[in-house]
Amino acid sequence: MTHRKTFYIWVAGLFFLLVIATIYAFLESMYYHDFGCGCSSGCIGFYMSSYSKILGYCLILVSFILVFMSLFKTRTISKFWHIPAIVFIGIASYGNGYMLYNKGACGQSLNRTQFYIFQEHLGDFAKIDGEYFSLDSLKQQKYDGKLLGFLLKENKLTVYRINQEPLVIATGFLFWQPNTVEMLKSLSYGLNTFRVAPTVLPEKQIELIGGKDMPLEAFLEELKITNNWGIHKILNQEIIKAPDGTTHLILTIE
Repeated sequence: MTHRKTFYIWVAGLFFLLVIATIYAFLESMYYHDFGCGCSSGCIGFYMSSYSKILGYCLILVSFILVFMSLFKTRTISKFWHIPAIVFIGIASYGNGYMLYNKGACGQSLNRTQFYIFQEHLGDFAKIDGEYFSLDSLKQQKYDGKLLGFLLKENKLTVYRINQEPLVIATGFLFWQPNTVEMLKSLSYGLNTFRVAPTVLPEKQIELIGGKDMPLEAFLEELKITNNWGIHKILNQEIIKAPDGTTHLILTIE
């Protein structure tokens, strides 16, 4: 009777692991799908690196083995080991299932996914098509809360909003980190600051508009990435905090 009971427990345990593995595989497949984007292949996802995700898979596998073995009170495994193992499963599932993404052609916006399925809308780009921005609409406060300008430093993405406090967003979690080079390349179009068209040519002054409390560091970091205006020498730089909830950088160039 005891052997039969043990057999049933093993079968039930294996079935449980199979169900969990199937659900996890389904969530993983949905993770790389454009579900929730609003149109096909519109999302630009900033996924965790393959290396970190593989480590996450290994952590989950080892944790499942520990949970399974602790259920049968194996001599070398304490029955209480399932507690930290379950915690590790949660940590790995969060790390593997963390993603920032931009809906791209379906509407420029910044979003976040946690645990594969919990999606959160962080904000809409002020430049809806990646380029267009109306100064008249800005005066009418139609852009309040929109995203304009950013700074990616270490594993923190600071996004500046018009007439609202900046958003500080984690780009990764522990050793789960995305490809920051690709992230910069993508966000530098659409989420970057707005360049005011010059009134006099050749241009000796460049004016950039970013969100509220955008610092000089963020403007200059962006210029390093998107400087296609042939700026060789900056003679003067001035930061102005405008009453409309934006920050202006005025550069005098040689």
